[in-house]
Amino acid sequence: MQRHPAFHPLISEHHRALVTAHRILKALAKGDPGELSALATQAAADLRGRWGRHFSCEERLFAALPDTVQARAAALIARILDEHVAMRSLAARLEAGDVPTLAVFAARLRDHTRLEERELIPLLEQLSDADTLARLGTLWRECDPT
Repeated sequence: MQRHPAFHPLISEHHRALVTAHRILKALAKGDPGELSALATQAAADLRGRWGRHFSCEERLFAALPDTVQARAAALIARILDEHVAMRSLAARLEAGDVPTLAVFAARLRDHTRLEERELIPLLEQLSDADTLARLGTLWRECDPT
């Protein structure tokens, strides 16, 4: 399905998230301790860097939504915000090389990304007028989480 251009940069980031989750899940299946340790360290750095910025940018977008859109999307936005908090909380355990936490992180990142792609973006497209969509695209570019 073709998405509004305002969401293209976000969708690109989501693609990276799914690739990351897939790479981690594949490595977990192989079970190489050295690779898993390196992936845990990288995941922690990404949570503090790339994904942390990504989450912050999304949170800025949610705050910029018109009240009517926020109200109609409130339950979904609350769920996404809770997931951001949960994923951020994994960083310290990942830095310590906790492989079970790596599995949790990969599954959460994958499921969270799918939720945003399958539910959040379509809902925002449905509820937002052209001006709101343009403003969201501008805010995302200004935030530049990459």
